[in-house]
Amino acid sequence: MSGLFDGEHYFRIKALAPGRIRFTQGEKFTGVLVPLAILFMGEKIRRGYESMNQAFKQRLEAKG
Repeated sequence: MSGLFDGEHYFRIKALAPGRIRFTQGEKFTGVLVPLAILFMGEKIRRGYESMNQAFKQRLEAKG
């Protein structure tokens, strides 16, 4: 339900130098239930992002 808990996930990829990038992802949460959701799900969300980032990094590095 819009307005109660909304999230916008984003990815940014920036070229730094030949063969180097900076990958950033994040989430922007809005709504009246955000504090409650973060309290109960915040750590799980963070671990999921870290896991995805590590897998992405490994795949990119394997391609050399």
